[in-house]
Amino acid sequence: MSTESQLLWDSERSSNKRVGQVLPIPNRLITHLGFYIARSGTSPLAYEFRIYTTADPNTVAATTGSQVFNDLSDTPHWEIVPLETPIAFNEEVFICVVRALSSGTYVRVFFQDSNVKGGENLAYSSDYVGLPTEDATKDCAYQYYYGPGPPPVVTTQLCTDIDHNSGTGHGNVTDLGTSAVTQHGHCWSEAHNPTTADFKTTLGAKAATGPSLQR
Repeated sequence: MSTESQLLWDSERSSNKRVGQVLPIPNRLITHLGFYIARSGTSPLAYEFRIYTTADPNTVAATTGSQVFNDLSDTPHWEIVPLETPIAFNEEVFICVVRALSSGTYVRVFFQDSNVKGGENLAYSSDYVGLPTEDATKDCAYQYYYGPGPPPVVTTQLCTDIDHNSGTGHGNVTDLGTSAVTQHGHCWSEAHNPTTADFKTTLGAKAATGPSLQR
């Protein structure tokens, strides 16, 4: 499992319902989300980590589920939590700490204003939905864990037009997965279950789902 992160911090933000980072996620299956945070006060309030896409900022795309506020340390620390369901992204997202606020009781979220990553911005909102306000001069301290995204999905059908030295192979790419399909084709042999180590065709990259034929 790999990690993407911004590990520096020198300031904190404590006055918004959502605080985090707007950043691109390129073809990755996100499994865990974390922030450098601390508890201020004692309360039965809950908090959670969420991911929204900037294309649909009113819908929660992924969440860790509610976390117990009083279980947080009041000393700043990394809090890494698994998502309820791992999810693949290939777009710009808003990762954030979501918290209910009351007087003197909140989750402290830390950020920094030096060594800012290009294309990533501190983001915050006073609402639980909608696009956040971004600050390109600052970075939230975050981590996320990821693995490779889902692979392409392929189905095969029976060969047709078979004669003594040829036939037509049929296949269908029903889902491209999250990574670019750089090569596709057919493989065959005189034994069962041929692989790409046997005879094969190379039909090149495939940018859209649909059937593939080879005679």
